[in-house]
Amino acid sequence: MVPEPLREKTIAVADNVLQRRFSFRGHEASFPGRVDWSHSPGGNQDWAWELNRHHFFVTLGRAYWYTENEKYALGFAELLAEWMAANPPGVKEPAWRSVFEVGVRLANWCCADSLFLPATSLDDARRSNLRRGIFAMAGFLAKHLEPHAWNNHLLLEAKALAMAGMLYPTLPRAGAWRKVGWKLFQRELLRQVGPDGVHSERSTLYQRIIASELLELLVVLRLAGHGERDRKYLDGLAVLKKAASFLAALTRADGSVPLLNDSFLHEEHVRFDPVSGAGALLEDAALQQAAPEDEGVIWLLRSAGKRASAASTAASTKASIAFPAGGFWVLRSGAGGTEQHLVFDCGPFGDPVVPGHGHADALSIDWAVGSKHLLVDPGMYSAHLGLNWRNYFRGTSAHNTVVVDGKDQSILSGLRKVYRPAKARLLAWSSCAELDVVAGEHDGYRRLEKAITHRREIFFRKDRFWLIVDRLEGEGSHQYDLLFHLPPSQKPAVDPFLLSAVSVDEDGIGLSMLPLEIQGLRATLHEGEGEEGDGPPQGWVAFESCVKEPAPVLRYRREGPAPARFATILFPLRAKGSPGPALEALEALAESGREEKEVVAGRLAFEDGAEDVFLARPLAGEKGASRRAFLRAGDLETDALFASVSVAAGGQVHSAAMFQGSELRWKGKAVKLGGTSQRIAKSLVPRA
Repeated sequence: MVPEPLREKTIAVADNVLQRRFSFRGHEASFPGRVDWSHSPGGNQDWAWELNRHHFFVTLGRAYWYTENEKYALGFAELLAEWMAANPPGVKEPAWRSVFEVGVRLANWCCADSLFLPATSLDDARRSNLRRGIFAMAGFLAKHLEPHAWNNHLLLEAKALAMAGMLYPTLPRAGAWRKVGWKLFQRELLRQVGPDGVHSERSTLYQRIIASELLELLVVLRLAGHGERDRKYLDGLAVLKKAASFLAALTRADGSVPLLNDSFLHEEHVRFDPVSGAGALLEDAALQQAAPEDEGVIWLLRSAGKRASAASTAASTKASIAFPAGGFWVLRSGAGGTEQHLVFDCGPFGDPVVPGHGHADALSIDWAVGSKHLLVDPGMYSAHLGLNWRNYFRGTSAHNTVVVDGKDQSILSGLRKVYRPAKARLLAWSSCAELDVVAGEHDGYRRLEKAITHRREIFFRKDRFWLIVDRLEGEGSHQYDLLFHLPPSQKPAVDPFLLSAVSVDEDGIGLSMLPLEIQGLRATLHEGEGEEGDGPPQGWVAFESCVKEPAPVLRYRREGPAPARFATILFPLRAKGSPGPALEALEALAESGREEKEVVAGRLAFEDGAEDVFLARPLAGEKGASRRAFLRAGDLETDALFASVSVAAGGQVHSAAMFQGSELRWKGKAVKLGGTSQRIAKSLVPRA
């Protein structure tokens, strides 16, 4: 049963469609007479494509079922006949120039056809008109498949062709459509979706689209008699589970996912929620609990004899998880409103063959606490609303990473091309109940005349704090900008003396960003810059397609010779009026008394008298556990690469964690770690 709020929303949209009112991608248009199918407001081709994809045909079909009102069937038939008259098939016709768009439209027509089967107002002539259109699109698709488009286009074109062949077996050439489409789809599915379920374009939007379309095709296969013993069906199920599991890991407490690479939050082409849909089809409770109830999934799975369940409201703690083939690491702790969720990007620049949907965002992060997004990926905006804006949103300065000399990590050209894409590699990964450690580096700035390597080390002391260390190593003098992008709801302020920043939203929830080393550091805030062409853009997000809005950015800048370093504490402020900790830098001293300059050490002091003391050595160059000299920072002593001690207001140690070490001491006494060090002893990635 579809919940009443979803029904009401669909009926309202359907009524607008009957009035020729359409709203896509931040723009609404009304057509008092016939629809202008070439309409592209402000030259926005995305809008015209959306209009001609006909997702609203499915909306009309569902409204018909909810109300049993034939006006929706008649409106569908009128719009369909109007479109067919205005858009005859042909490669030179605007609505047929993109083969991919034909495939998207074909899938929607097939779905609408099934929804209007009971409609008494659709006579034989109207139904015949619909089938002629489906036959024309499938035939066009079969003739013009794009074997050179080794990305989501080819995969989804093949899927639409295979599905049309299975749904309409009596049409001429349906057998060939099914055979060719399925063979190509299988090949591309296995090539494009990696062993950990990450799609090769590494975009959360296209990940959702691919998994959604795979879900639909598997349901059609099931209806066509390809059941549990069919190899095609079983192979598809295995890929669907991996792809949906990656999306489930990315899903934050509010049900959203980070906007990695070319992505935005809402897209009509994601016709079925792939996580809840996969959970129902696979009868996987964990997947079903990870996603909200979805109207499309309810409709799709009822035909397959499956029932979608609403996401569980019970909060459960999820473990951190790695997707190394895709290049993403998800660090998590807590559950529900207290869950911390950070995504670390240490993978390729999009698809290695067709990188057009990738961003220059190596080593960037996206961080949320509960339903509050604190550090965000900016989204895509549009490929058709100005080259300057296109390359800002896919450029390095729009992401939570470090920019060197004002240049992108990768050389961006045109709307989708990239030269010398930055190559990222993992240096360390470890996760246990008390501590996560992940580190990586990229070579994007090795192309500079005076080459620089950026290395990022992230230490997540669970339920305590985050330490992010950025090391810029190489030659010559440079300008280094460390950027933290906040959502529009956050209102940051910078302390002019300590250079720390506190940011909260209207509920008083937010974060503290505390730089450990402030000598030679400058901190500035930026928001909504470059709109008038008076400088480079900075401080923008585009959570929805073609809609950009100002958002604050904190920039920490250093200038001078390499090596350079940033060390930053991130601390969530979970209650209104929460002051957060104060940060003090500590010297890391060897037993001889010599200060080890490469080591980061500090103390977090809280209002109630509690404190956290930490020490972090460089991770690069390490090859595993080995005997290292003990270092001291305050009352902490250790030979570990990272160690942290949390002390209550009364002075007693209540928790501690260590990475790659043999012993941790506090005030000269050994601290028992309860097996933590053993559980994370072999977590460094050997250097080449």
